[in-house]
Amino acid sequence: MENSTSHRLPCTSSLGPAFSTKVLYFAGSGALDHPCVILDSQVAATLRDTCKWDSLGDDGWPTSTYIRYCTLLERWAREESKQLGRRIGIDEIERWLFRP
Repeated sequence: MENSTSHRLPCTSSLGPAFSTKVLYFAGSGALDHPCVILDSQVAATLRDTCKWDSLGDDGWPTSTYIRYCTLLERWAREESKQLGRRIGIDEIERWLFRP
């Protein structure tokens, strides 16, 4: 007898990279030194349209792209921290990029 669940997809199969980056971000519990930030279509659009960072593509970002994105935000946060004289978290940069 065939198991009725054998043909079902895992419940996470339809969750994309944007959801995964949210999980990674919230796992950091708001710690300033947590290296993960959210990357979704809205952030990608701001990076592409406002910042002219067009190497992201539109969707389906591989791990290597996410790492480059986090590294970029870390650099921007360091630069802004020096300019403003206070520590800026990478999530502050990500919130600016979200721009609803």
